[in-house]
Amino acid sequence: MANVKEWKLKGISSIGDFKDKQKEEAEVEGIEGGKVLLVKSNGKVHATGSKCTHFGAPLVKGVVSSDGRLTCPWHGGGF
Repeated sequence: MANVKEWKLKGISSIGDFKDKQKEEAEVEGIEGGKVLLVKSNGKVHATGSKCTHFGAPLVKGVVSSDGRLTCPWHGGGF
């Protein structure tokens, strides 16, 4: 079995209560400046970087489409 590291997310007690298309930004405990964006889409929670890789926009302000695509609020790029 693979060696898996578990990370704690500050301010997130349970992802089980997330609603579909809900986005939550969380700081990763033990990583200075480390933030992730959690997005629930089609019953699954996914984690990604909290900022757009192109312009640094806060993706928590983006829109999640029905197929789970996250759109950057600044330039419309999709993730």
